[in-house]
Amino acid sequence: MRMDDWLRRYEEHQHEPQRAQKRQRYIKRELEFAAKRRAAQRNNQSRTDVFEKMIDASIVDQYDGLLERLDDPRDGGTYYRPLDTDHLANILVELWGDLLTPEAINEAFDRLMEEQDEWPHGYCDDEENRPLWTYDPD
Repeated sequence: MRMDDWLRRYEEHQHEPQRAQKRQRYIKRELEFAAKRRAAQRNNQSRTDVFEKMIDASIVDQYDGLLERLDDPRDGGTYYRPLDTDHLANILVELWGDLLTPEAINEAFDRLMEEQDEWPHGYCDDEENRPLWTYDPD
């Protein structure tokens, strides 16, 4: 090997720790950016969840139509689903049509047709499952 080759190899080895440090800084910075992106996504998801719950609650509070009583086979509980889907859709469009896209309205409709715990103003035709608030106190 010639002297120039030895000198070049020596210089390459001298710069190796600097390259490793640079690589480590780059990796650390990328990991920090990835952590910030994940945190922003979680934060955005929690905002979306809160907004969806607000939409759902506003519709549940306004719906005053017939409900279908359903038993949940997983836990034996009972939940209710609106029977008058046109009325439900009209309430959605009336309250949120100006603010939501058609896709978002469809998603809200699908969520509402799934399991909901309470429909405070809805009622069942089934007399034994009729909510107490629907009875006349007289």
